[in-house]
Amino acid sequence: MLRRVTLVLLCLAILSGCWSRRELNDLLIVLGIAVDWQDGKYLVSYQVVNPNEISTKRAALIEHLSYFIKRREIRYLKHHEP
Repeated sequence: MLRRVTLVLLCLAILSGCWSRRELNDLLIVLGIAVDWQDGKYLVSYQVVNPNEISTKRAALIEHLSYFIKRREIRYLKHHEP
């Protein structure tokens, strides 16, 4: 019985998952993605918003950031970090 209780407590401690959480204020939220074909390359545009700005400003004053990536092959687009 003691062995089972110890095993359950050990599993709860190991599998809780709380140590790798990400706070919403540390992330950017993607509002829109567009993919275009321009000059023989893919152009991907991301429109993002910072949650910190949402909590401190009114909705009409929130700035949206845009990131643009241009690559020859679409499979290389996912590896970009602005």
